[in-house]
Amino acid sequence: MSVSLFNVSAHQKPRVSADVLLLIIDAVSSQPSSHGTLCACALTCRTARQRSQVHLFQVIKLTSPIQCQLLGRTIHARQDLGQLVEHISLYCAKGWKRARVRFEDHPLPPHVVAALTNLRSVKFVGGTVMPGVDEYDPPALLSFIKLFGSLATLKELTVRNIMFPEADDIYRLSWSFPSIERLFLRRCWTACAYRYDSFDSVPVRLFYPGYCQSLNSLEWFTECPPEFLLQPLWGTSVKHLNFRSWYERHAAPENYAGKLELWLNHHALKIDWFERTLQHVSSRNMQTLVIHHETYPEYTYENVHTKLDQIALGEGASEVLKTWPRLKRVRWVVHCYHEDLEVATCQCRTLATEIETSVPAPWLRSMFSVKLIEGPST
Repeated sequence: MSVSLFNVSAHQKPRVSADVLLLIIDAVSSQPSSHGTLCACALTCRTARQRSQVHLFQVIKLTSPIQCQLLGRTIHARQDLGQLVEHISLYCAKGWKRARVRFEDHPLPPHVVAALTNLRSVKFVGGTVMPGVDEYDPPALLSFIKLFGSLATLKELTVRNIMFPEADDIYRLSWSFPSIERLFLRRCWTACAYRYDSFDSVPVRLFYPGYCQSLNSLEWFTECPPEFLLQPLWGTSVKHLNFRSWYERHAAPENYAGKLELWLNHHALKIDWFERTLQHVSSRNMQTLVIHHETYPEYTYENVHTKLDQIALGEGASEVLKTWPRLKRVRWVVHCYHEDLEVATCQCRTLATEIETSVPAPWLRSMFSVKLIEGPST
């Protein structure tokens, strides 16, 4: 027997079960444009409110002082919402100084930060510091970042495009986070990085407090001399080291005896820097070596051919790698970005195949590969 929809009473509204409704909320939350929908559900639907709030507060991105104030007021009024926040990205450059004048506790008050009891990762992004430009205040920003060090659940810290007044500010900041396991320092710099006396502010090794004992992954993309990588600044548990140098000098990554993975990144240095750096590394536990290299837009095809042709690891590097008994993988990653990207990429792929088959050491050839990525490295 068929039933017409017109026979249904106006008071009998079709209902969706709570389980189905929550599944719909979960599906909607994965869409980039879901913020408005989740807000509407949280404000108008009692059944969907809690699940919508979970998705709204799970990942927070703050790009303006107004957004910081809204989040601060919300968690001040409802501190239980603070435990829903798992990831925060805070962009500190725009309007920082003006906001500090208007709001003394900008970006977030200390008690609001303390309420983020389930925070897993936090990212701080600054900007260039130029005279007369309304950018962030580095000392004030560093003091604010340290507030997050009291959160025991925080495991990942990313600091990007931030200027440290002195070298020891990098260490003091890191030591303020005893629980972090992954630390990413990307495109940061110090005011003293290019001074010959830059190491005068580095504490004596014997006095390093070694607060980073939980740290197992360190990414170092900063304009600081490689000596800053030395232990025991970063603890003794570092297994994954991703390192980009702007200097011809070598660090001493052999101090990281337990590391399993080493990434070396080329930046405006001669390509033989890699082989010379490897000669300063010793490890019985190393399993993976990844080398990043960029071909710049101004390079001609002949330049690229010459540089890629040098990738094959020679005798010097091969002898070093022989001392790594657990080595399983060696990968050379080339970032290729040119005006005629399609042609350049095709040519580079052909060269990559030739390089893979021309590695001089037969035992190394089986674990060596070249990977091409279109576009610059981040």
